[in-house]
Amino acid sequence: MTHSYLQSSVAACREQIAENALPLIPAGSRLLVHSRSRCVLTVLRAAAARMPGLTCLITESRPENSGLQMFRELTASLPAPSCQLIPDAAVAYFMPQVDAVLLGAEAVVESGGVLNRLGSATVAIVAAECGKPLYVMAESFKFLRCFPLDQLHIPDHFKWPHSAKRSSAKQDSQLSALTPSSGDLGISADSESQHFTTKSEVNFKEASDAWERVIKLRGLEAVEHKLLLPVVDYTSPQFVTFLVTDLGVLTPSAVSDELIKLYL
Repeated sequence: MTHSYLQSSVAACREQIAENALPLIPAGSRLLVHSRSRCVLTVLRAAAARMPGLTCLITESRPENSGLQMFRELTASLPAPSCQLIPDAAVAYFMPQVDAVLLGAEAVVESGGVLNRLGSATVAIVAAECGKPLYVMAESFKFLRCFPLDQLHIPDHFKWPHSAKRSSAKQDSQLSALTPSSGDLGISADSESQHFTTKSEVNFKEASDAWERVIKLRGLEAVEHKLLLPVVDYTSPQFVTFLVTDLGVLTPSAVSDELIKLYL
């Protein structure tokens, strides 16, 4: 019962957001969308059903390719020529050709800024430079009592993949299992040079090269680098034109007032 109630409540929130967003999207609009958002998808489906001539440019949103998933879902509601997938690197090229930018949100923070999929901040900065309005679609339950000042202050549970800590621990255990012990080789590890040396401090190059090949064969380097990539970034409120929520269309500065109402 509780699960179905929550599902219906969330769906109702998104439908209300779609109603609130439609006045901001005139007929014939050309929109740019970054990543996949169920809230933005609901808005675009409603707009496509009521407004002729709507076209969308959707970024690929690498490395997750969430934009590709958004593109596939949206083409069920829009004719294929009206929905185009573009590379992330082409955002600045296409921005002058669009009327507005639509983003979803993982969270809306106290300042009115937004945490959303990686690349959102870049899209927002380019939109501001080109004088294009940026509308963020977000349910009110995503309002967060948090005040990040910049990218470095994003809470870790938003910034990193949920499996990062677990994968990192697994990776460490793999490395430990694969690393030959000093007793086995009769050598000691030099932490500064990151290669094996003999007790007489002579480089044991064969062991070092062999270990590097093992790491590459196991794909551990690729895993490690992937884990260093955050899944979200922070978009400053100065780049957000309006937050379209189930509570209404809000300016970024109004978020703190709504948080007070929600938490007091």
